Formats: sequence, C-alpha cells, structure tokens
Amino acid sequence: MELNRDYLNNPYLKIPEVAKLLRISRNRAYDIAASDPTFPAIKIGRRLIVSREDLETWVNSQRRDLRS
Repeated sequence: MELNRDYLNNPYLKIPEVAKLLRISRNRAYDIAASDPTFPAIKIGRRLIVSREDLETWVNSQRRDLRS
C-alpha cells in the first residue's frame, strides 16, 4: 500500500501510517492498538487515529535499558 506523504506533517496518524513510522506491519500495529490499553489510539467511527505527540510519548515509555 502506497501512503500519501502528507502524513509526515499531520499531527494525527491512521494506523497504517503508525505502522510505517514504526517500521512494523499494519497487522501488528492494529494488534497493538487492540491489545495494549496504554496505546494512544482514539476511535472515531470505525477509524482509529493516533496523535503523533501521544505516539512519541508511548514509544518512549516502551523503552528498556538494553545495556543491562
């Protein structure tokens, strides 16, 4: 699926755009949105959207110290 590059500047992302940014599959992104209550998805009608700012905060909260 070819994504329109407008999402790079949009403050809200659709799940396929989140997947592209995180370099994960679209299905994996939907799985995370459905199974992780801390994932910052907002349901509007049938569409899930994610605030770019909230996604960045969520990603940072998922970090683990890999040096341990």
